[in-house]
Amino acid sequence: AEMRFWDLVQDQNTKEFYEAYLDQYPKGTFSPLAKLLIQKFSNAGKVNLSTEIEESSTTYKALIIANEEYDFWENLKTPIQDQARISTILENRYGVEIIEHTDLHRTDFLAITYDFFESAQSNDNLIFYYAGHGERIDDTGFWLPVNAEKNRDFDWINIQKVQRYAKSSKAKSILFLIDSCFSGSINRGLTVIDQQSNN
Repeated sequence: AEMRFWDLVQDQNTKEFYEAYLDQYPKGTFSPLAKLLIQKFSNAGKVNLSTEIEESSTTYKALIIANEEYDFWENLKTPIQDQARISTILENRYGVEIIEHTDLHRTDFLAITYDFFESAQSNDNLIFYYAGHGERIDDTGFWLPVNAEKNRDFDWINIQKVQRYAKSSKAKSILFLIDSCFSGSINRGLTVIDQQSNN
């Protein structure tokens, strides 16, 4: 139901429809993106990221990771489908440069994530999207690579490690879109990191 509602919102592409989405799904998968787009409407009228990219040196890049087929955990049904939808929205409607990966093992997950944040320049705006299993031990949140074994957290993805990669990035801003349990550990609910304010 949420995806159908979001597709309707995207077809309309107005501030009012994004606000309607947030009213219906305040903690939905796309709520951080909806908030960002509402802000852009408020600041500059109708959103057209493609035009902004052409008129300035600012670039928009997204790393989209979907883990669905697990070796030791229950397989998930929608991450790759959702990945395809959000990739299409960001690339075709807003001109965002997309990097997509599915069903990653731990080493590949960390290497790809590190490279994404490390290679960013100061004029880049980044979007990091992850859909897949998540777990928490005490106050530490984890994302699970597809080869993660149960009760072997040393081989999981510590969310704080990804947070550290993001904070060391030169990117102008970073938006996290996460569809996973226990992902509140990423900046304790802060979904947009303004890197310039941290310098």
